[in-house]
Amino acid sequence: MEKRVGSCFLMAIFIVSIYLWTSQKKEEELDITAGSKDFSQRYKVEYKLTLYDKEGNEVEQVLLCKEPEVRKIGEDLLEVAIRIEEYDTDIFYFHKKTLQKSQKYFNPTVLSEKYVSYMEEDKLIIHDIFLEGILHEEIIRDFTVTTNPIIDISIISYLDRDFLILVYYKGYYEETMEILEIFPNDEKKAEEVYKVGL
Repeated sequence: MEKRVGSCFLMAIFIVSIYLWTSQKKEEELDITAGSKDFSQRYKVEYKLTLYDKEGNEVEQVLLCKEPEVRKIGEDLLEVAIRIEEYDTDIFYFHKKTLQKSQKYFNPTVLSEKYVSYMEEDKLIIHDIFLEGILHEEIIRDFTVTTNPIIDISIISYLDRDFLILVYYKGYYEETMEILEIFPNDEKKAEEVYKVGL
């Protein structure tokens, strides 16, 4: 009887040790796999974008994880777009004359080659591209809850006054046009001049 108990005890120890050995082996395999995933992510293809000034001198090299789309806006402003998804884009701007580089903006629109507009939560933000304090407006409306409720936006100057023309969806996709007077270099906030449902 004692031999049976002893052999059962040895058998149990043997089974437990095999279980521990195989589970440790599985953990090691998992670690190796995780390591190889990190390795492939760490060394994925990068694009090198070189920024030049107006005279063609190299200013900066920017490393990007996706191929950028670069377009010229006006004479000296470059827009560098990195597509995140089908309709979403991160964009930064570079001025070839002043050598200013902006922060990244999410789905922005450039206005008059000096301002940028974009949605942030439920607000439309409009300010100068390089954050020099020339203009800063936060416009809150009953915007339709969608990725970008702004249909069209532009800034025009008339008789030494600046106006923002804004067409957007409000509520349940009701198209609305609004004209606001804006005041660059002034503490005054935008004032509504005209508003109509289209």
